[in-house]
Amino acid sequence: MTQIQLLIRQPNRSEEFHSIFDDVYVSLSKTVLERLVKKPDGKVKFRAYAGYAGWVFGQLEQEVMRGDWRVVQADAETIFNKSASEMWPDLIRKTEIIGIEL
Repeated sequence: MTQIQLLIRQPNRSEEFHSIFDDVYVSLSKTVLERLVKKPDGKVKFRAYAGYAGWVFGQLEQEVMRGDWRVVQADAETIFNKSASEMWPDLIRKTEIIGIEL
Protein backbone atom coordinates (compact mmCIF):
# COMPACT_ATOMS: atom_id res chain seq x y z
CA MET A 1 0.00 0.00 0.00
CA THR A 2 2.98 2.32 -0.37
CA GLN A 3 2.40 3.03 -4.08
CA ILE A 4 -0.22 5.52 -5.25
CA GLN A 5 -1.21 5.74 -8.89
CA LEU A 6 -3.12 8.75 -10.17
CA LEU A 7 -5.48 8.86 -13.12
CA ILE A 8 -5.76 12.49 -14.17
CA ARG A 9 -8.11 14.14 -16.62
CA GLN A 10 -7.11 17.56 -17.87
CA PRO A 11 -7.62 19.47 -21.10
CA ASN A 12 -3.98 20.43 -21.66
CA ARG A 13 -1.20 17.96 -22.41
CA SER A 14 1.50 17.86 -19.74
CA GLU A 15 5.01 16.46 -19.95
CA GLU A 16 4.91 15.51 -16.26
CA PHE A 17 2.20 12.88 -16.90
CA HIS A 18 2.12 9.83 -19.17
CA SER A 19 -0.71 9.87 -21.71
CA ILE A 20 -3.22 7.00 -21.51
CA PHE A 21 -5.90 8.10 -24.00
CA ASP A 22 -7.51 11.37 -25.08
CA ASP A 23 -7.22 13.79 -22.12
CA VAL A 24 -6.49 11.08 -19.52
CA TYR A 25 -3.04 10.68 -18.00
CA VAL A 26 -1.31 8.63 -15.32
CA SER A 27 1.22 9.73 -12.70
CA LEU A 28 2.98 8.05 -9.78
CA SER A 29 4.29 11.35 -8.41
CA LYS A 30 3.67 12.24 -4.76
CA THR A 31 4.42 15.87 -5.67
CA VAL A 32 1.65 15.86 -8.30
CA LEU A 33 -0.81 14.38 -5.79
CA GLU A 34 0.07 17.01 -3.18
CA ARG A 35 -0.38 19.80 -5.74
CA LEU A 36 -3.74 18.46 -6.92
CA VAL A 37 -4.99 18.27 -3.33
CA LYS A 38 -3.55 21.57 -2.05
CA LYS A 39 -4.27 23.71 -5.12
CA PRO A 40 -7.28 22.24 -6.92
CA ASP A 41 -7.90 23.35 -10.49
CA GLY A 42 -11.53 23.23 -11.61
CA LYS A 43 -10.51 21.88 -15.03
CA VAL A 44 -8.50 18.96 -13.63
CA LYS A 45 -10.07 15.82 -12.16
CA PHE A 46 -8.22 12.90 -10.65
CA ARG A 47 -8.65 9.53 -8.99
CA ALA A 48 -6.02 8.04 -6.69
CA TYR A 49 -5.51 4.29 -6.40
CA ALA A 50 -3.35 2.66 -3.72
CA GLY A 51 -1.71 -0.73 -3.83
CA TYR A 52 0.01 -2.93 -6.35
CA ALA A 53 -0.82 -6.01 -8.40
CA GLY A 54 1.67 -7.83 -10.59
CA TRP A 55 1.66 -10.82 -12.90
CA VAL A 56 4.22 -13.17 -14.38
CA PHE A 57 4.51 -13.40 -18.17
CA GLY A 58 1.21 -14.58 -19.67
CA GLN A 59 -0.65 -14.77 -16.35
CA LEU A 60 -2.95 -11.80 -16.98
CA GLU A 61 -3.88 -13.06 -20.45
CA GLN A 62 -4.77 -16.46 -18.98
CA GLU A 63 -6.89 -14.83 -16.27
CA VAL A 64 -8.76 -12.75 -18.88
CA MET A 65 -9.40 -15.84 -21.03
CA ARG A 66 -10.66 -17.70 -17.95
CA GLY A 67 -13.12 -14.86 -17.24
CA ASP A 68 -11.48 -13.58 -14.06
CA TRP A 69 -11.23 -10.05 -15.51
CA ARG A 70 -13.60 -7.99 -17.59
CA VAL A 71 -12.13 -5.77 -20.27
CA VAL A 72 -14.03 -2.69 -21.46
CA GLN A 73 -13.26 0.25 -23.71
CA ALA A 74 -11.74 3.15 -21.78
CA ASP A 75 -14.41 5.68 -20.81
CA ALA A 76 -13.29 8.92 -19.14
CA GLU A 77 -16.87 10.00 -18.37
CA THR A 78 -17.49 6.89 -16.28
CA ILE A 79 -14.13 7.09 -14.50
CA PHE A 80 -14.25 10.76 -13.55
CA ASN A 81 -17.94 11.68 -13.39
CA LYS A 82 -19.40 8.83 -11.34
CA SER A 83 -18.91 7.99 -7.70
CA ALA A 84 -17.00 4.79 -6.96
CA SER A 85 -20.23 3.18 -5.77
CA GLU A 86 -21.80 3.87 -9.20
CA MET A 87 -18.73 3.38 -11.40
CA TRP A 88 -17.92 -0.28 -10.67
CA PRO A 89 -21.48 -1.65 -11.03
CA ASP A 90 -21.87 0.38 -14.26
CA LEU A 91 -18.65 -1.06 -15.71
CA ILE A 92 -19.68 -4.58 -14.73
CA ARG A 93 -23.09 -4.12 -16.41
CA LYS A 94 -21.35 -3.04 -19.61
CA THR A 95 -19.51 -6.37 -19.78
CA GLU A 96 -22.39 -8.70 -18.98
CA ILE A 97 -23.64 -10.89 -21.78
CA ILE A 98 -27.37 -10.55 -22.18
CA GLY A 99 -29.07 -13.76 -23.18
CA ILE A 100 -32.31 -13.71 -25.13
CA GLU A 101 -34.62 -16.69 -24.99
CA LEU A 102 -36.44 -17.51 -28.18
